[in-house]
Amino acid sequence: MQMVDHLSQPIQPETKAVMQMIMSIPFVASANLHGGDLVANYPYDASRYGNVQGEYATSPDDNTFKWLALSYADYHADMANPNRMPCRGGDKNFGKEGGITNGAKWYSVRGGMQDFNYLSSNDFEITLELGCDKYTKQSELEKEWNRNKNALINLIWQSHIGIKGFVQDAITLKPLANAFIKVVNVTNGIMSPILHDVTSVQDGDYYRLLTNGDYQVTASLDGYLSSTKLVTVENKHHNEAKIMNFTLQPIILPSNYNKEGKRIAFSNLIAAADLPVF
Repeated sequence: MQMVDHLSQPIQPETKAVMQMIMSIPFVASANLHGGDLVANYPYDASRYGNVQGEYATSPDDNTFKWLALSYADYHADMANPNRMPCRGGDKNFGKEGGITNGAKWYSVRGGMQDFNYLSSNDFEITLELGCDKYTKQSELEKEWNRNKNALINLIWQSHIGIKGFVQDAITLKPLANAFIKVVNVTNGIMSPILHDVTSVQDGDYYRLLTNGDYQVTASLDGYLSSTKLVTVENKHHNEAKIMNFTLQPIILPSNYNKEGKRIAFSNLIAAADLPVF
């Protein structure tokens, strides 16, 4: 998948401001709201091979994005209703597909916001098409709020699926920012790496959205020994993410010398241990 490299030039000040906000504030999950159809759209928006439509562009977190999209569609008044009419004659009836769609499968958009957020930050964003009218009349706003309220609240709760925790230095106990959180899905004994890392932020905290299953999670940072743990994720309705903290041991090179020029011996290096299970 090519990175988001097809932004319109020159980049407008408003676009730059949003990009800076996305990359400076550690968002976990988000949605951008559109009108013109009724569907929850998830990444990737851009097709891999340049097809205008009909090409499913799978992200490494495809299962999680489908979870997020369904969490909105299922709680909307009729987004997931298979018996509803499409917005216009000849349009696709997304209700028959659970009210969700992969962006590129619908139609390809390069340089879109949800792809940018996912590829450039820790944020998982979906696009919500909230109705057939592109611009809702003021008189219809209260009705639309009531149709979407439960879905919006439920989507916000999804920022708590998966795991969360802190990464800290084993000696100083200070928080470690910019540690990579790598995940391998090991459900049913099949190892399937999720090739999308999130990073810890300024206070050492991280949030990793995951669907139900068994995972091998590794925290790594330059200058430290990596730490790997196993976790079973069981997302309960409107509950907190499972807490998984990491304490990383600094790497001290054995070639160091003390002030007298004597070589320092390190006999207490941590040996490999069985993976702790949470």
